Amino acid sequence: NAHDRRGGLVYAFLCAATFFTTIEHFNFLPRFFLSTLLFFAGAGFVCENLWGSRKYLSFSEWMQILLILAVFILANDLLYAVLVGIILTCADFILTYAAVPCVLAPPQRRAETSCVRRAPMWQSTVTHVLDRWLVVVRLKGFIFFASAQTLVDQIREIMAEEVRNEVPQFRRLHVIVFDCKLMDGMDASTAKLLRKLTNEAAESKVKVLWSTVWDSLEERLRTQELVVKDSQILSDIDEALHSIEDYVLECRLRLQEHWIKLHPTFALQQEIMLSQMKFEPFKDVFLEETARRGCPWRYCTGTSMKQFTSLLWSPGEMNVPLFLVHTGAVALFRELPDIDSPASMWAAPVALYRQGWFLNQESIIFLPTRFYAVATEDGELISWSREQWRAMQKERPRMLMEITRSVMKQQAREKERIDQVTVPGKSHMTEELHMRLQHIRVARALASMGFYEEPVGGKAAYLPPLPTSLKLDLRIAFATFCSEAQGDLESGRDIGHGKEHFGDLSSITERCRGVDATHDPGPDLRMSAKLAPKA
Repeated sequence: NAHDRRGGLVYAFLCAATFFTTIEHFNFLPRFFLSTLLFFAGAGFVCENLWGSRKYLSFSEWMQILLILAVFILANDLLYAVLVGIILTCADFILTYAAVPCVLAPPQRRAETSCVRRAPMWQSTVTHVLDRWLVVVRLKGFIFFASAQTLVDQIREIMAEEVRNEVPQFRRLHVIVFDCKLMDGMDASTAKLLRKLTNEAAESKVKVLWSTVWDSLEERLRTQELVVKDSQILSDIDEALHSIEDYVLECRLRLQEHWIKLHPTFALQQEIMLSQMKFEPFKDVFLEETARRGCPWRYCTGTSMKQFTSLLWSPGEMNVPLFLVHTGAVALFRELPDIDSPASMWAAPVALYRQGWFLNQESIIFLPTRFYAVATEDGELISWSREQWRAMQKERPRMLMEITRSVMKQQAREKERIDQVTVPGKSHMTEELHMRLQHIRVARALASMGFYEEPVGGKAAYLPPLPTSLKLDLRIAFATFCSEAQGDLESGRDIGHGKEHFGDLSSITERCRGVDATHDPGPDLRMSAKLAPKA
């Protein structure tokens, strides 16, 4: 009845009477009436907060509320219900956060590399070794004991599996890196657990490093004896990976010295390869002989650069040539660093490129430049302008195709590194090594056919004649590499079989001039005829 106010008047009169007088007259009311009044007053609270909350709470949370209510009813004491509620809350908190991982991804062996881009052979070596030696753990949030226990068990399983499988020491885990960039802190139990893991790792000859550590965390790590040496703490994950890569390359160099001592042929091959890398950066570009036809230096330009002074390009520029690093290093930055500030205060670069890497790869598809390119070491670059690129496309399309193919391979490697794609069973051998193994198989087949057998006495050895243009290209290449080419040529000491096979310089020049005028020998042959006397 929304219109009759008599009930409200009576209720207001009784409230006023109890307010101005006393409440003793409530004792004259029947107990049944008071109990009913109390029941209906509490029933609304129960229906609204207990029964109605089932729509918003999970089943386990609602069961906890019912359990607390049951304890209160059975014990007839509110204190016991409060204690049960505290215990249930703590247990639920521990179970909930124990299920939340304290890492971005489960720890596993994966070759994470720094921002430094090295030559393909070196980069393949680093990737191959770090696939077995390295485990990077990226911590996040506040680490509780329960979540840390799962992480430690996973790392222990990696080391225990190596022992069970009797993995050789050189293939076992060597380094564990904890990256604390997204970490907020850890409790005392977690620190104690990680200290046990550090001691177990030291017994297995595994080194533990910490990266992106702030001052308070560093003090905590030293207090908990998680860090003993200063070398265990690095400024960021890239510095940690870079130091590990340098160690891998040092081990590679020591192993290489042992191989060189085994046979003089190994030492000779090493010397030839190093001399080629020192002279030109095309070692990993022209992998086939057909792409070497012609002189690649005709279509490119050499450029020198100075450390922390040369700015190759800024973001958004057009008509910037394609670069190839010969010596030195070039770093790409998102923001141009302050030249006056020390190099140690610069932000970490996006990437740092060394010999054999192409820069401004977007230029081959006419896209603007990205980032700031700054020379971090003195050195030399090779560049291709638009005009040189078009000339090479017209005169030497095979050479252009090999350069474009090499650029696309490097772009694919960059994409694999950014996406961190792990292909099961993927080989880390470079294409150059694959081709060398193929050449060995071909040489074995030729040897089985008697191609390398010594000629019988009294019979002249036969070698197929070489085209004139190829002879001149070989002379130019020989003169380029050898500083005493003139004396060698005049004295008859030449590559191959000397004058017997190539003839002397004057005869080659005359034959080149005598080429049929109706037949265009090509731009490289014309240039070879001009450069042959200078060689």
